[in-house]
Amino acid sequence: MARQPGPPYSDGGGWKNWAIGAVLAVILVGGGYAAYRTFGPSHQERPTSDLAANDPSALSPYDSDQLPAPEIAPEPEAPPPQTMKRPKVVPAPEPIEAVVGIAPEEEPPTTDEIVVAGARRPIWAQTPSRRRLSTIYPERELQDGREGEAQLTCTVLPDGALDCTRVSETSIGFGRAALRLSRMYKHAPERWDGAAAAGSTLNLRVVFRMSEDSRRRRRG
Repeated sequence: MARQPGPPYSDGGGWKNWAIGAVLAVILVGGGYAAYRTFGPSHQERPTSDLAANDPSALSPYDSDQLPAPEIAPEPEAPPPQTMKRPKVVPAPEPIEAVVGIAPEEEPPTTDEIVVAGARRPIWAQTPSRRRLSTIYPERELQDGREGEAQLTCTVLPDGALDCTRVSETSIGFGRAALRLSRMYKHAPERWDGAAAAGSTLNLRVVFRMSEDSRRRRRG
């Protein structure tokens, strides 16, 4: 008895149809996934501002005008130039000038014991007597009949005493005698110009003189 032909894709042909369908399904699924990867949300164009915020290098040169302008800190203002104040120069007060003449005791005084050169005279608070001054004449120079002088520069101390050093002298004897003489004087608290005397400079010249008769007598 002859076999009757069945409907197409029946029996033996059914597994082929299933295989073909499975291949088509794989193709469709793979194609859909590839399209999703290509055109999905993760690859859609984002706003330029988001790109610039995350990666400024992602912008093209044509998008540079969309970047926010960088903030530039203002430059600090230079301080105004300071004017150098020159110290006020106070002129030193003029030194006080004094000349003291010393003569041997036996000779009568012919001039005042203090000969002041100029107006810057000292105002003495303490002075020695003329007899005491005559004892200052150096004994050796007196015996030899020699005259001389010594120049001292002194500073007036707060109590009026004089702190002196020798500047010049005819001999050591006259210089030492002049220093002894300076300890016999004290200056007043104020100078001749009304300023305080303490700290002032006083130039003291001490002159040792004797008469011509006294010199001849001592030398003879």
